[in-house]
Amino acid sequence: MYSDEVNLNGSYVMGVLYLAKKYIVPSLADKCTDYLQDKLDVSNAFSILPNAHQFDKKRLVERCWKVIDKHCEETVRSDGFAALERSLIQLKLVVSSFVFITSGN
Repeated sequence: MYSDEVNLNGSYVMGVLYLAKKYIVPSLADKCTDYLQDKLDVSNAFSILPNAHQFDKKRLVERCWKVIDKHCEETVRSDGFAALERSLIQLKLVVSSFVFITSGN
């Protein structure tokens, strides 16, 4: 039974997040998201991004993109960049283009 106490680590947090979403345990999903946000850095932003997007964790997706934007040169050298789905990059380009166009620039 879930007791509101969890010890997460990087090797299984994505699996726990998947199960929390599947079995509709929002408090556990939030703990996983908080853990990922705390551990988010240049080396893992592209690894966390696809899962954050898949699990509809918008705040985490935004934080990933902020790290990527701020440290672009470093993040593209990470292992996660090579494995990134093309559709995520395309989505970011479409959203960025829309914001640019609607802002009048």
